[in-house]
Amino acid sequence: MMMTPIKTSPSDTSIGNSLVQPQQQQLNQARSRVGHSSLALLQAFIAGLSFMGLLTFLTSSNTGTNTSLPVPVGTVIKSLHSNSTTSASSSPPSTISNSTSSISSWCPHSSNRSINSISCHNTDLCHPCQRRFLIIIASARSASTTLTWMLDTLPQLRMSGENKNVLYNMMTLHQSLWQNRQFQVASKNKNAFGHNPIPKQTFACAVQQIVQSFNPPLLDPSNQQTLQQTPQEEQETIIGFKTIKFDLNHKDNNNNKDDSNTSVVILDKTTRQMMDFVRDNLPCSRILVNINSNVTRQAMSQESSGIARSMNPEELELRNQRLRRIQQRFGDHHAHLLDAQQWTNNVTVLNQALDWLGYSPECHFQEVLQFNTVNRYRNGKTEMSQQPNPNCRLMV
Repeated sequence: MMMTPIKTSPSDTSIGNSLVQPQQQQLNQARSRVGHSSLALLQAFIAGLSFMGLLTFLTSSNTGTNTSLPVPVGTVIKSLHSNSTTSASSSPPSTISNSTSSISSWCPHSSNRSINSISCHNTDLCHPCQRRFLIIIASARSASTTLTWMLDTLPQLRMSGENKNVLYNMMTLHQSLWQNRQFQVASKNKNAFGHNPIPKQTFACAVQQIVQSFNPPLLDPSNQQTLQQTPQEEQETIIGFKTIKFDLNHKDNNNNKDDSNTSVVILDKTTRQMMDFVRDNLPCSRILVNINSNVTRQAMSQESSGIARSMNPEELELRNQRLRRIQQRFGDHHAHLLDAQQWTNNVTVLNQALDWLGYSPECHFQEVLQFNTVNRYRNGKTEMSQQPNPNCRLMV
């Protein structure tokens, strides 16, 4: 159901002297590196290798190129297009906003409001804000699967479902090394933990590569090697996923001990660290926090679905407070609150979230689908009654 963006035609302008091979061959090499780098990073992550192993891979020399250091995948792809021009006279309107400024305007750090700890520290090792992400933070049985796959029908957005709490796993991988005092003071020292200085936000590109590897773009079915999309279209695509465990990583949360007995819920240290991890490593991200205010029905749904960590209505209400607090701490520029009890009964509420994400009014949904709604892993209505509006586009 994904809309196919209208492609623009690049001119015949040659690429700079540093690209010694023909443009098409270089594009194929870049596409190949995207696939191989994602696969290698995924294998390293699953095997439990240290971050230094991942970073060593990212900063190793590229075989067959003239560069001594590889730039991030997004930078490789963009460099192949940066020296070519587009014919404005012959190209039809495109659903792709093909400029770095459009990506920047979508990122929360570009807002004029006061933002805590969101920055883009660019080096030749990593450009952390060149890729956009959408994260759904939700609780179990809150229609988050329906939300995920409805959003997946929008142009320039590739959604995926659960990933076994991968954000938390990557955060603990990072902390296991960075919180080691010997490693912290070992920069340029010739000791057991010696290493070169590590620039700020270098880890972000490793995180983003892993996230991308769990939801890669489709390959051309005719050869299963090259991308279906152009490199520019892939670079402009927002990568999204959902998680129902974002705030369930601290042992106190399982016992509901994070309530301060005041009108404001105090988030536990681990959840606050998770929020900082998102700001640092997925800085160009937006977040939809999805709750279900009908906690009685949600508790019944969790129990009937056989969820191992089912909650009673009181526990679910406390968790709703916690999720609301997460949205508040991220801020309105970074996170938007949705209530499944509202948007599943009134699609206009969901369309307001599309407006916040930057989609044109032509993208508004006319109905609500039903994924994973009949007990567990069974669907109701999963196809829209109408075809997507061809004028639907992402405006930022």
